[in-house]
Amino acid sequence: MLVSDTFWPCCPWLLQQIPGLPGLSSGVAVPHVSSGPRGISTAAARCQSMLPDAVDDFRLRNPGATNLEALFYSFYVFFNKFAGGLAVGISTLTLHFAGYRAGDCTHKPSVVLALRLLMAPVPIGLLLLAVIIFCTYPIDEERRKEMRREMEAIGAPSAACVTCLHCPFAISLKKREAQSI
Repeated sequence: MLVSDTFWPCCPWLLQQIPGLPGLSSGVAVPHVSSGPRGISTAAARCQSMLPDAVDDFRLRNPGATNLEALFYSFYVFFNKFAGGLAVGISTLTLHFAGYRAGDCTHKPSVVLALRLLMAPVPIGLLLLAVIIFCTYPIDEERRKEMRREMEAIGAPSAACVTCLHCPFAISLKKREAQSI
């Protein structure tokens, strides 16, 4: 933790010193790559950033369904907690079947192998599976812009736009609210 806390402020500067890294001209890759030493999962950040787009897409496909943002976010939090609990349970069962005993100073080779598998190949494999799933995500930048135009046309704020105070739609929404008071 001490090393990552020390390294964290230097990450953006160090990454910009490497010529030819994709995304650095726009600054997109810097936060994602520099969050690695902190242990922050960029995969989780990407899921959170995709959620408002999914809410908007659902709202446009089902105009009769209103105010379902809380439901979407609740499912997101529930399944995150569920996956965390499942990971702990699977890890515990794996170590139990491998013969792990708390308090032992030395462990059997099967326990060492189980720990090695649980610490690197399994998470890497699951992350690669997640990347493959992300590649099939139907909402790209063009679709997102199209959805935003459709949301503005029907006069509904985008789920991604509700907290933004500087976008034109949020400003016009605040002006309309002020005029109606």
